[in-house]
Formats: sequence, structure tokens, C-alpha cells
Amino acid sequence: MNFWVRKILLWGIVFFLLDGTKCWGKTEQEIPGYEEGKKELQEEMLDELNLSEVEEAVDELLQENISFRDMVKAMMEEGRIWLPQEWKKTGIQLFLENLGIQKKILVPLLLLAVTASLLAGFSSVLEEQQIGEISFYVVYLFLFVLLLKSFESFAGQIGETLEKITEFMRALLPAYYLALSASEGISTAGIFYQMIIGIIFLVEHLILKILLPGVRFYFLIELINYLTREEFLSKMTELLKTGIQWVMKTMVGMILGLQLIQRLISPAVDALKRTAWGKTAEAIPGVGNIFSGITEMVLGLAVLLKNCLGAAALLLLLLAAIPPVIRLGISSVCYRLLAALLQPVTDSRIAGCIQTMGEGVGMLLKILFTVEILFFLTIAILAGSLG
Repeated sequence: MNFWVRKILLWGIVFFLLDGTKCWGKTEQEIPGYEEGKKELQEEMLDELNLSEVEEAVDELLQENISFRDMVKAMMEEGRIWLPQEWKKTGIQLFLENLGIQKKILVPLLLLAVTASLLAGFSSVLEEQQIGEISFYVVYLFLFVLLLKSFESFAGQIGETLEKITEFMRALLPAYYLALSASEGISTAGIFYQMIIGIIFLVEHLILKILLPGVRFYFLIELINYLTREEFLSKMTELLKTGIQWVMKTMVGMILGLQLIQRLISPAVDALKRTAWGKTAEAIPGVGNIFSGITEMVLGLAVLLKNCLGAAALLLLLLAAIPPVIRLGISSVCYRLLAALLQPVTDSRIAGCIQTMGEGVGMLLKILFTVEILFFLTIAILAGSLG
């Protein structure tokens, strides 16, 4: 039995022995001091979680001074999603800022593409194919460097975001494990602990060290592939792209399947233990009803705390993903749109190079979505249960 349950049951026994005559035939809400004890227990539960490390991880994750404890407390008291005022307009501001940034990046690309087209036209008029090829390679070299620098910036932002998300989940793990132990049981909490540790391991060793460098390598090979008119590396790039996407889908399917299977077993084990203990307590003459009422209050608060912790964590995961999603989403759309507009008027290799940039940024977004989905589903499946 966890610490909270033992302590509140001890409080109930003392309360009954001191003034038990006032409790006969009354519901728990009618017992004197019930509401005050409930609020005190709620504060004590939050204190027992020791959210100091989570607060530091949240500040690092969002680069904002946001109190995770206040978020959870507000959700428990008000019963609605709590959102910082300064974040309500962040999405629109980020959209406009990144749109302006992309304009500054796309204009040089457009000028390079037009320059390549003009040089190709002059070389055809002069019937000097060698001059046309040399001018193309010069323009393509500038385009190559510009796109590679931009893509490395995007990949670096995604890597930094993933590292912050894993640190936040690692800091949240002990507190959420304690809340799960109180509301669901040791078996369910143990499964959650193992799942989060497994996902963190996958993110740190598979995604950050293999998939993210794999996307960088894919983009580099694709740019090299467009150096010549014949796509001599197209099969390799296709294989890399398919492999990366297959690994991400397999990860999501495997983690989701394991969680659904475990949810069929561990809650039943915990429910059986809780029911056996509750029936034993109710059988005690004289104090059984008080035990039952206090137990329901404790378990109800534990479930509420667990769900509010989960909701706050999900909200922070969404807020952490907003800046990179907006930046990379706008970039991917803009590069694809620019490639579509330039295809009729410039060399197909130039348009293909810019199209590759859009696809590469899209793959970075898929990596971020994969990690978000893994953590999101793990918390949502547990927080959505009633305990």
C-alpha cells in the first residue's frame, strides 16, 4: 500500500476514535472536516511528488519560466486545461516570423535558379555546351552550399528539441510513477516505467544516433545525385528513405502494441489486489464505512492527480513541438512550392535539388512526430484510464 493511503487511513482511525459518534450514518461529505482534509491531502500529494527536477526540465524545454506544479494544481481545482497567457498568441507570431525568414532564404534560391536558366539560354544561343555546363556547376555549387547550411540548421533544431523532450520525460518519470502507483497500482506503474525508459533509449540511441544522421546522409546523397543529368544514386536514396520511414512506423506499431497488450493484464492484477484489500477493510465492525469512504476519497484524488499530471505533460509536449513544427512545416511547403514553380523555367536538376530540400525537411518533421507520438500515446493510454 502506498504512503498516501497509509497516512490518510491512519488519520481516519484517529478521527473516528476521537469523535466517532459524529460519523455514524453519514456520507464522507457530511463528516466534519472532510473538505478541509481533502484539500490538505491534495497539497500533500503534490508535495510528495517532488516536482523540482520537472520544473527545471520544463524551463529548459520551453525556454520560459512556467510552473509545472501550478499547471497541475490549476487543472485539479478548475477541471480544465491550463495554458499560459503568453503562449496563446505564440503560434501566430511564430508563423509570421518564420514566413518572413523563409522569404529571405527563398529569394537567393530564386535568383540562383533564374541565373542558371539565363546562363543555359546564353550557352545554347552561342552553341557552347561546355560553357553552359560550367556555369551550371558554378550556380549549383552555390545552391548546394546554401541548401546544405539551411538543412543542417533544421536538423540541429530537431536534434536539440528531441534531447529536451527526453530530458523532460526522464525528469517526469519518478513523479508520474508515484502517481500511477497510488491510482492504478504497482504493476501498471512498473509497466509505464519500463515503457518510458525503453522509448528514451530508442530516442537517444536509435533516432538521434542513426535515423537523424541517416536523414542527413540521405539529403547529401540526393544533392550529389543531381550533379549529373543521369540519376546514378536514385536507388540508394530511395532505399535510405524507405528504410528510415519503415523504422519509424515499426517503432510506433511495436510500442503501441506492447502497451495495449499490457493494459489487458496489469490493471486487472492491480484491481484484484485493491478489491481484496478494500473488502477486508470494510469488514471491520464499526469503522468499515469510514475506511471505505476515506479510501474512495484517496483513490479519487490519486486518479485525478495522475490524469492532471498526464494532461499537463501532454500539453507541454505539444507546446515544445510548436516552434519546430511551424518552422519546418512552412519551410517544407515553401521549398516544394518553389520547386514546382521553377520546374518549367529552369534546369530540372535545380528544381529537383530544391524539391529534395522540401522532402528532407518533411522527413525531419516525421522524426519529431514519431517521438511525440511515442510519448503521447504512452501517457494518454494511462491517463485516460479511470484506475
